[in-house]
Amino acid sequence: MYNSYGVPVGKKRNDLMNYIKVIVRERVPIIYDDWWKVPLDIKETLKAKTQVFKWMGIALRAFRCKLANKYILPNANNLSSLKKPPLEYEGIRKED
Repeated sequence: MYNSYGVPVGKKRNDLMNYIKVIVRERVPIIYDDWWKVPLDIKETLKAKTQVFKWMGIALRAFRCKLANKYILPNANNLSSLKKPPLEYEGIRKED
């Protein structure tokens, strides 16, 4: 969660900060002694990767949870109904 200024808040704030520290240590060369000297392309890559992958992970978990609660758990005793995806999610298929 973020406040209106884009600053992380809430219980997971420290987890996010620790994750960002690891990403920066792995991706920013040590030759830069000041954040302002790090080239913009490196900064943009870091920002994009961390945020996009975080959002993708959250979205995927939420989607799987929705599918499980709405379709899988109610049909756990009727396995034949689980062989095909619901009509609204026909694009979901098991990769061969």
